[in-house]
Amino acid sequence: MVQVSYIVQILLLTLGVTLTSTAVSMVIGLPLGYRLSKVGRKYAKLLRSAATAMTGIPPVVAGLCIYFLLTRNGPLGDLKLLYSPAAMVMAQLLIVIPIIAATVYPVFMKADREMRETCLGLRLKRGKIFRLILLECRAGCVSSVMTGFGRAISEVGAVMIVGGNIAWKTRVMTTAVITETGRGNYANAMMLGGLLLLVSVAVNMLAGRMRGD
Repeated sequence: MVQVSYIVQILLLTLGVTLTSTAVSMVIGLPLGYRLSKVGRKYAKLLRSAATAMTGIPPVVAGLCIYFLLTRNGPLGDLKLLYSPAAMVMAQLLIVIPIIAATVYPVFMKADREMRETCLGLRLKRGKIFRLILLECRAGCVSSVMTGFGRAISEVGAVMIVGGNIAWKTRVMTTAVITETGRGNYANAMMLGGLLLLVSVAVNMLAGRMRGD
């Protein structure tokens, strides 16, 4: 049976990495999605198609991109972030930001069409309009963010490459499940998997309350 302290450390690291990457992705992805909803017709199809295509980026490719950035001879090698939680957050950002931007821009487009005349009539500034649209689209925004969170917390390939699955340092729930399964400790793997499922359900229930479900 795995130690309680080991499980707690893995759980806290999983939540820390996933919530950090989701929060940063939200800050970047929501404005990016809004810009995609406002882009001119000339480039609209190209940019929106590119954003949608990025949602399908293979996690191992995202992991490799961050690995080559952070490896000793890479552009950011001097930061010595490889095999650290920070590297895992960076890998998840590459995966989650496109998901949030691509899933939220249709919501913004619909709201913008409905609110455009009112906002123009009141001569509101762009920042104010964006805040109003965020408020109007809060349910859709929360859903997009939670889609990104679900992808982040279930990620294996990218975090394995840049984190190294090091016990007590970079091992998260998903990589711990793989590790225990590989060792033949199926009871431990099932327990860790069940705990991961409970965390995901709890966070999604909280998000449902935020949406007003």
